[in-house]
Amino acid sequence: MSKPKKEKDHILYVDDEEDNLTVFKFTFMEFYKIHLATSAEEGMEILKNHEIKLIISDQRMPNITGVEFLANTAKLYPEIIRIILTGFSDVEAIINAINQGRVYRYVTKPWNKDEFKVTIDNALESYRLNKENRTLVKDLTQANDKLERYNANLEQIVEERTAEVRRKNEELERHRHHLEQMVNERTIDLKRAKEKAEEANRLKSAFLANMSHEIRTPMNAIAGFAYLLATQEVSAESKRNYVNHINRNIESLLQLIDDILDISKIEANQIEIKKQKTKVSRLLQELAASFNELKTQKDKARLEFVVDIPPQMEDNLLVTDSIRLRQVLTNLLSNSLKYTKEGSITFGFRPVGAMLEFFVKDTGIGIARDQLPHIFTRFRKAERSNKELFRGVGLGLAISKSLVEMLGGTISADSTEGVGSTFWFTHPLDLAEDPSHDELLEKKALDISSFDWSKRHVLVAEDEKTNFDFLMELLKNTRARLTWVQNGEQAVATAKADSSIDLVLMDIKMPILDGYQATKHIKALKPQLPIIAQTAYAMADEKDLILEAGCDSYLSKPINPEELFTTLSYYFG
Repeated sequence: MSKPKKEKDHILYVDDEEDNLTVFKFTFMEFYKIHLATSAEEGMEILKNHEIKLIISDQRMPNITGVEFLANTAKLYPEIIRIILTGFSDVEAIINAINQGRVYRYVTKPWNKDEFKVTIDNALESYRLNKENRTLVKDLTQANDKLERYNANLEQIVEERTAEVRRKNEELERHRHHLEQMVNERTIDLKRAKEKAEEANRLKSAFLANMSHEIRTPMNAIAGFAYLLATQEVSAESKRNYVNHINRNIESLLQLIDDILDISKIEANQIEIKKQKTKVSRLLQELAASFNELKTQKDKARLEFVVDIPPQMEDNLLVTDSIRLRQVLTNLLSNSLKYTKEGSITFGFRPVGAMLEFFVKDTGIGIARDQLPHIFTRFRKAERSNKELFRGVGLGLAISKSLVEMLGGTISADSTEGVGSTFWFTHPLDLAEDPSHDELLEKKALDISSFDWSKRHVLVAEDEKTNFDFLMELLKNTRARLTWVQNGEQAVATAKADSSIDLVLMDIKMPILDGYQATKHIKALKPQLPIIAQTAYAMADEKDLILEAGCDSYLSKPINPEELFTTLSYYFG
């Protein structure tokens, strides 16, 4: 037999602003039975007809203030708990509310849902406890009256009743003490919740400000150099320099977007670990080559990257997700490069028991001891002085920690300011049995000039003309014929009417008919026609929807030219 559903407590909220009433109702209707009133008169009518336990009133209302309204209700319904809503500037109103309206609490606008709910729950608990106290007092009064009636003739009854009163008093004292203890505990809980909310708000504000800076900084460079390319006659060398600046800042923006998406995927448990045999020594050598080139671009030529690999393990293959392992190492090396001007950055691995321990050690500026416990927390950066500004939004180490744990290890760090930092993370020592086979293949350079697709016809479904123009320029030298349509409805009609189309590049987000629906219609007509989705979505469920709709493959925006040519060459042969 199911338990009876607990009846919700009745709350009256009085405010002359309809929007405020609506927001309050939809925020708390799940928890309480809420009665709304736009005036004091309407509120009084509700009080007559319902068993209200808590009144919440706005201070500033026409005709009568919240303080006056609560003072009136205190006379008529003294047992009801009262809360007033006020702005920070209403100091006098707060004092009057406490003095005249016998207000339980005041809440400042704008209110925070979680803090407000704690206040409401405390008020309802106070109502319940007060009601219990009134019952006890009533019982005690009745007992005393009865004792007086028997006092004259029944001494024995007097003694018995006196003992009963004593027991009641002791129970009341215990209850009072318990009530004080509960109030103290609730006060401590509320203080902790307030501190936590303030810290969360500070972190959110800092993160948003930092995010704005990290987006606008590369966008400023991209827009600036694009303007120079469009408005000035520049030499070929200057043009290459401008394009390099634009590309580097685009990479910075994409890295920021990827970090945000990774955090979202981690939160949604959508990151899948795909393990394969990986020659870790080769992976580290590739990273060293990449960062040696990067340090030159960042004017840190005096900085040395040192790879430390045990000689006996140079040819071993580790069963791991090479993409995620590379991502963690890249995050740690990027941090070291950012905070190290000269000296060395040493990285490598060594076997420790049943684990492989990776490390990145630098001679950089270091991290303060009090900041170390927070560096793996998302949206947190080690706080430094304003003498030198370092880019980043504080996601890399949080992402690295989650990925390391998904790979089966742990991550930690040690640092001394002015000396340097060392990061360690562990990975299960799962070596492949066949060391002759390495699935971490080197990428071969793609020879774009060799493609001749003059006999190929590509239908491009894309509502943004600039994106189509980009594809036109990109495929110009292949001599492929491109037909452009701007929505899914046109894509279906064109694919149906034109039998010469060899492949469809399908944007997902389009007007009239989106890419999912257009793909289903085209596949119903021409199931063998290859359709490649172009998507700005990056979450795992969106990619699943794309493939379920019938797309043969997909390319993530911004389109990587090499990936585009590789995909087209697969279908064109």
